[in-house]
Amino acid sequence: RALRSLLALTAAEDPRAWPSAADIDAATPTEARMPVTLFRHLQFANLPEILGASAGPAIYLAAKRFSRELGLRSIQDLKEWFRTMELGELEVELDEERVLVKLTRCLSCQRLPSGGTPVCDLERGIVDGVLETITGTEVISKETLCWGLGDTVCQFEGYSGPQAGYHYRENGFHPDAQRRLLAQLADQADVALE
Repeated sequence: RALRSLLALTAAEDPRAWPSAADIDAATPTEARMPVTLFRHLQFANLPEILGASAGPAIYLAAKRFSRELGLRSIQDLKEWFRTMELGELEVELDEERVLVKLTRCLSCQRLPSGGTPVCDLERGIVDGVLETITGTEVISKETLCWGLGDTVCQFEGYSGPQAGYHYRENGFHPDAQRRLLAQLADQADVALE
């Protein structure tokens, strides 16, 4: 029953009607800019506090899904969008076997102290999502260089095929699976109590 109550608390009673990416763009003045400090607090302090170890994977997946709504159909569009959003400057190399993306002046992490971990989940998710739209195949890259690792450029690398080390995994962020598991545990706990 305690688990059932927990599930009830995590389930939204009334689904929210969120605005689409197009609605947000249309309603936001062109001169509007989110302060970098706020952006970084959300990305590196607030979301990790709420989501724990799932914060990075959740940001990556959300960015990847969001990128599909941007309507970017070329690498040049992607570069221009990054420049306009002031996320940094992109260099993209893409062929049948490999994707290599270098991001300079990264808004997320430039000038932050290096913590020994790559942290550009948002940018990597956007890039991977747009490249999937362009290529029509799944793109899963890994951040091999990052300001957070002490580098001066952020780099995302991916290869086609099953090469180990370059395939992104969700690292346990499966809310639907977790809810199903909790529901099964709640049912079993009810039976045991009866």
